[in-house]
Amino acid sequence: MAIFRCKMCGGDLEIQDGATSCVCEFCGTRQTLPTNQDENLQGLFNRANVLRIKSEFDKAADIYEKILQADQTEAEAYWGLILCKYGIEYVEDPATYKRIPTCHRASYDAVTTDEDYKNALKYADAVQREIYETEAAKIEEIQRGILAIAQKESPYDVFICYKETDDSGNRTQDSVIANDIYYQLKNEGFKVFYAAISLEDKLGSEYEPVIFSALNTAKVMLVLGTKPEYFNAVWVKNEWSRFLKIMKKDRTRLMIPCYKDMDPYELPEEFAHLQAQNMGKIGFINDLVRGIKKVIGNDQPQQAAAPMPVTAATPVHTSNVNALLKRGNMALEDGEWEKADDFFEQVLNQDAECAEAYWGKYLAANHQHNAEALYSSLTNQYKEVAFVKKEAFPPNTAYIENAVKNFGKVGIYSEEKIRRYYQNFDRYFDSEMEIRKKQKAELIQATETDKLFIRAQQYAKGNTKEAIDQFLDSINRAMDSKIQEATNSDAQKIADKVAAYQQYLSETDSRLYNEIKKLWDENEPEYQRLLQEFNNANTEIKFISLQTDFQRLGEYKDSKVLAQRCWSEYLKLQKQFLQEQEQQMKNKNKEEAQKKEKIFKLSIILIVIVLLGIIVGLIITSK
Repeated sequence: MAIFRCKMCGGDLEIQDGATSCVCEFCGTRQTLPTNQDENLQGLFNRANVLRIKSEFDKAADIYEKILQADQTEAEAYWGLILCKYGIEYVEDPATYKRIPTCHRASYDAVTTDEDYKNALKYADAVQREIYETEAAKIEEIQRGILAIAQKESPYDVFICYKETDDSGNRTQDSVIANDIYYQLKNEGFKVFYAAISLEDKLGSEYEPVIFSALNTAKVMLVLGTKPEYFNAVWVKNEWSRFLKIMKKDRTRLMIPCYKDMDPYELPEEFAHLQAQNMGKIGFINDLVRGIKKVIGNDQPQQAAAPMPVTAATPVHTSNVNALLKRGNMALEDGEWEKADDFFEQVLNQDAECAEAYWGKYLAANHQHNAEALYSSLTNQYKEVAFVKKEAFPPNTAYIENAVKNFGKVGIYSEEKIRRYYQNFDRYFDSEMEIRKKQKAELIQATETDKLFIRAQQYAKGNTKEAIDQFLDSINRAMDSKIQEATNSDAQKIADKVAAYQQYLSETDSRLYNEIKKLWDENEPEYQRLLQEFNNANTEIKFISLQTDFQRLGEYKDSKVLAQRCWSEYLKLQKQFLQEQEQQMKNKNKEEAQKKEKIFKLSIILIVIVLLGIIVGLIITSK
């Protein structure tokens, strides 16, 4: 019996030999299966499936290609390439709890015209073909939706590719650099795709149309990284690998790897033919801007932004107000919170709608030097999280009952005892996703319901408004990142639990088998001997002896029952013996009574005879 991973949830599928499709008992999804029975290829399928579920589509595709090198008729490998090519991830619909496909690699090419799809249908059987066609139709529908939205997007000049947060959920240095580059390029008039801004008003499911549009319209991609592993992070690589494929078709596109605090030889090997830039070099951004302008085609960007009026960017204050604001900010820098609050209060006495003063008072009330420190303080409050126990999956009752049935046939252990062997696995895991969502709601509510913050946001204009908006956006993205990490962590914990559960079931099978076999080898000859003696036993002494022997066997087969039967037989013989003794005593008493009665009757007769003799003698004498 082969074991494969579910393409949707990652749970183990137990497959009967020869099956080409099945239904996952964990997520209930009907899906196709590989037909090749080679164990090495089956292992490759499972490895590729795990990588694809983790969204490492390129690595998974490489493994599917290896499978096809070994077997060019394996339909499931061709279908795996389709899932990787279009970046298909199956997510749970919260309304129906069904697994539905989402697309992370949209394309102008239709799935049904793809050669890998055609080969999948070519080598599939009737059942597989039906499933492939159904899934392809769903992907086509998603594709059409993505393309329809993407067509409404304005074209981009530059795409900034970077890693937003590290493994601890903290903002990376890369994101700070990306932010600086974004505003520099924006000020130069370029239309720039920068995820933190470009996707800020989008839900996760709405990201792909915007990303797809940006990838297909941007003339330049900047790939930023301060660590080698950041370049190869799943979603970072997903973006630059897609752009590289576009570059092969369109030679006018340019990718610029930008590194810092690392050796350029540590860049991904796919960048070997590209001219990389050191972000630590003085004048890096200016050189970058000039290079981008050359690629765009002239010194003017495609869509120049109109200069912003000074009055719209920065509120005009009196010199006294400006001086008070400056002194308030200096007090914030020195950590003199009460003094800072006093300076900002004096500003409000002169200008009741001064957003900078409300913002300064808000920072002082929170004992923070600036927005960056406030951001760190607020987000660090939720660095740690209390876990909630959640059930990863229900028990595999079908598997357990089948094991109970099979092991129960031997008759050594009772069904209830066998069932208990399979009930010692902890199916619960420490979940943090719901807690993270709650934390975000609490943090946003605490921020946006603060009176000082409300006033600052209400009267903010220009740079102040942009700073406050960016502050809020940073908090949202930081908490969203924690939620996403918690979601991924929960998914991985569930997958690990599923794998551990399958191993536990298998190990329990082996443990039961070994225990039962050992008991059989040690006790079966003795059990058969005692059983034969039991069938031939007919004395109290023998049954008492057999009872002790059966008790020595413990729970082996029905030894306890037989020990009880021996005792019952002993009691039965005891009762029978006593009844016989009682009957003998009754018979003896009856005989003695009959003898006494007979003697009595004889005595009477003798007495009568004697009396008659006397009477006769008297009569004779009287004559």
